[in-house]
Amino acid sequence: MLAAPGAIILAALAVTPAGTSAKPTVVAPAAPVRRAPQNPAVASPRSLPQAGAALVGTPTVAPVRSGSAVPTPTAPPPFRPTVSKLTPDGCCASFLWADDSIHVLYYDRRNPGATGTWLVNVETGEELLLLPFYGYFSPDRSTVAVPEPDSRQMRFRKLATDEEWIVPNLPNRVLFGPRGERIAFTLRPAERPLAPGAVGPPPQGFARLLGPIAIWIADVRGTEARPLATLPGARIHGWLPDASALLVSWRTVGKLETSLGLLDLETGEVALLATAPRLLSGRFSPDGEWVAYVAAFTGDLQRDGLWVQRVHGDEARRLIIWGDYRWAPDSASLIVLPPRPKGADGDRFWSVYVDGEFPAPLTDPAETPFAITNNSWELSTDGKRIVFTSAADHSLWLLRLRP
Repeated sequence: MLAAPGAIILAALAVTPAGTSAKPTVVAPAAPVRRAPQNPAVASPRSLPQAGAALVGTPTVAPVRSGSAVPTPTAPPPFRPTVSKLTPDGCCASFLWADDSIHVLYYDRRNPGATGTWLVNVETGEELLLLPFYGYFSPDRSTVAVPEPDSRQMRFRKLATDEEWIVPNLPNRVLFGPRGERIAFTLRPAERPLAPGAVGPPPQGFARLLGPIAIWIADVRGTEARPLATLPGARIHGWLPDASALLVSWRTVGKLETSLGLLDLETGEVALLATAPRLLSGRFSPDGEWVAYVAAFTGDLQRDGLWVQRVHGDEARRLIIWGDYRWAPDSASLIVLPPRPKGADGDRFWSVYVDGEFPAPLTDPAETPFAITNNSWELSTDGKRIVFTSAADHSLWLLRLRP
């Protein structure tokens, strides 16, 4: 049986509920936009602070005594991004942000008696062991799905109530829907979930790359399971925020080609978004209006790079900076971690808007040095902080982008 940490989690996390179309037209990258200067007393609601940029606020004026000189108002010191260590060396296998943007959940095998999901407060550094296991969390972190490979089943738990249920014969990985009410997963066509003995080990090698893979959805309690489509080498990348479609990729048999598209949950039809030898990191924007992806190894410098495209539109735009990325909360910009330049010791984050604005640096390696291993980083829900795995000690560190 699993431990019963519901009361602790409630206090610590404060969980709240929460046919293929024609290929799109690819347009040339938009010319960089340099925005007109804003009134320095008013912060732009869609601007992220650049490294070393001052955030202008209302100065505090000290009381004036009779006969004394009027003091000159002084602006607060400019905010500069900072980094600080969160966890012991050698941690952590997996991590993600809680919805409050203050807590980070991570998995650590610290010692035989303290293995599982830990919770650390990034403001105070306080941490505690929440669960003696790690699994796949729903978007609001209210439910966790824990694979149990030996018995070929998935154990689900509502963290607020400690309610548990088991769904037999699911694969080792599921992807929760936006509201945590449904799950998506992949199986080989001959396999059927929820029936004893129906699911074998996941496909490997050639079968995984080019073999037929069926995409399924089901209720989180294992009911109403149904296959949507079968595609060669299919993978699921995410749910559209309104839960009407899945972002999926598949391989073309006989070609070194990957396709990215929208799989409609009602019709099972796939709308093609993009094709390239390799398509990586497909992600919907928080508002569901945009999809971003990385095209690689096309042999054409005008096709390789980071692209954005409207979910229900044909126009695709290549941004003038590329790398590992996350969508900012405004859904109009991305936070990008470019490949580390040859010979450089540290990394640097940039902000770029989908409308083609010239990228702006968010950090400066000379002022805020850090190095991230294997693109292992996550942006907080409010967009103010980044947690990452340090290349120096393989522990989790916190980068504060905004106050």
